[in-house]
Amino acid sequence: MTFGEEVRRLRKEVRLSQVELAAAIGLTQSAITQIETDRMAAVSVASLYKLCDALKVNCDHFRPFLAGEPIIEQPAPEPARPMGKRK
Repeated sequence: MTFGEEVRRLRKEVRLSQVELAAAIGLTQSAITQIETDRMAAVSVASLYKLCDALKVNCDHFRPFLAGEPIIEQPAPEPARPMGKRK
């Protein structure tokens, strides 16, 4: 099963139309069609959170579909400390 197929399955499970799901997450119905048919290259983290909320699943639910990409944004690493002069 693909990410898009799972989105479609969950959308039907919670009984939302594509138009209703689109309105709930701030996308167009066309974007939902592209997601469900795996024609959308990427979904933003913000849209993924909204999608999970609308579909009533935890974001970890989609982890297997995201090819190892983290679902939750990680904080930026701290900048390296400058090295002192060596004698």
